Amino acid sequence: MFIARVALLVTAALPAFGGYIIPVSQRGAGLASLTLNIPNYTDPGGQSSCSLSTSGSATGCTLSIISNDRPSYLVPQTGTSSGTLSAYTDAKGGHIVESGSGSGSSQENATAQVSFGDTEVNNTSSAEKFQITFHLDAEFYTLSTAFEQIQLTYFEGFNQVQIFSQMQNGGGSGIYTYIHQDITTPIVTVAANSSFSWSIDMTGTLFAESASGTIYPAGLPQGLLDAGNTLSMTQFSVFDLSGNALPQSALTSSNGFDYTSSANAPEPASLGLAAAGLAMVALFRKRI
Repeated sequence: MFIARVALLVTAALPAFGGYIIPVSQRGAGLASLTLNIPNYTDPGGQSSCSLSTSGSATGCTLSIISNDRPSYLVPQTGTSSGTLSAYTDAKGGHIVESGSGSGSSQENATAQVSFGDTEVNNTSSAEKFQITFHLDAEFYTLSTAFEQIQLTYFEGFNQVQIFSQMQNGGGSGIYTYIHQDITTPIVTVAANSSFSWSIDMTGTLFAESASGTIYPAGLPQGLLDAGNTLSMTQFSVFDLSGNALPQSALTSSNGFDYTSSANAPEPASLGLAAAGLAMVALFRKRI
């Protein structure tokens, strides 16, 4: 049932928000890991954990384990555990999808981080300011005691600023939360004949735990964190030192960003598919 719910939620993800194309040189930064833990289990070759080095194309893992050793007097508990993980950076931006569920005595722990960035170069004799807008589409689903969190950290030079954070701790009978938000960075000044580097990190965390012998009236703990569609970069604004918006920028990208064009806007057909998916989620929620 949980697998069906995950598939349904992914289908219902909001359409990709149009944004700047992430250059090839900036795709792939990040790490991800998924760990499952149950008692009385002997791992026959890495079936309880996986680690990913995120790349420019979709990458992920799916794990499922069940206690395979005879319970003992000291450790009588058994359990089952499953989870999925996907994390990557591509032309549209950063993507993270995590899920976990279990029964008996079990723990599911997933964490992922993806990032991209640029260095703005000012080869003129006048200082210039810039500000970036990112757009995040994501959704949480938690049932019983699952925990999920998304954080965005913006690195500017040697400083770092947390520009977004949202978590969902416990889901009761099942809580859905949808994030559809623009996030802006602080305004930065690039001095004449100098450069300035920035990057954005998206981190997703999921934790679910089932206790042996515990009754969960709403259902066994499970969760889905879906930021697979997507953290994108949607606006690059430039200003003079007085704060007046400039129609053109003297800044150039050293990493290959083209700030004159905004691609990746969804096709009309994809909008219809997303609407149909949301309708299916609404129907599903009425039936659980």
